[in-house]
Amino acid sequence: MENCVYEPSDDTFLAIEGLKKAIEYATQGKHSTVLDIVDIGSGTGLISKDALEIAPDIRIVSVDISPYAVEATRGTLNIPQEPRALVVQCDAGKCVWRADIAVFNPPYLPPSPEDSLLEGLCNGWYLKSLVNPEAMARMCLEASRIAPIVVAVYSSLSPVDILKCLRGRGYEVIATLKKKLFFEDLYSIVAVRR
Repeated sequence: MENCVYEPSDDTFLAIEGLKKAIEYATQGKHSTVLDIVDIGSGTGLISKDALEIAPDIRIVSVDISPYAVEATRGTLNIPQEPRALVVQCDAGKCVWRADIAVFNPPYLPPSPEDSLLEGLCNGWYLKSLVNPEAMARMCLEASRIAPIVVAVYSSLSPVDILKCLRGRGYEVIATLKKKLFFEDLYSIVAVRR
């Protein structure tokens, strides 16, 4: 059911731009490098799809806790025909041992009155995909456990300080992208474990 998954928006495209910078950083000075990327909270799978289009030597594991998002990602990635991709239902990347790059774009906007109408249609999963500070913190902790390079998207409205989370785990921000919207600022950061 397509209404059960958060649709791509400005934050999604900012995540993709951050991921491009992370891939460039990870491959600089190397002739050919296979990169393993984990997309935590894959949603529709657009970030994963774009990652596979960046370079032929990329393999991706897309994870989401929502069965609707997993199904949407499988469709976007054309699973099982795409041999470089794996889509798994799990919580915040706990099912992934390691990757070269982890990317996450946690939902940060509170539910609107209209969103509550979808709760019954999606067995409660749509509302679970909206703002959830505990889930945001788990995504940050799992991304930093999995990979030495992390791409994270957050908003000036985010209830969790993603920068504080990553810095507390020994990461240094090497690139920041910003998009100003009329009521918020969106950020995509690339952070490297030091």
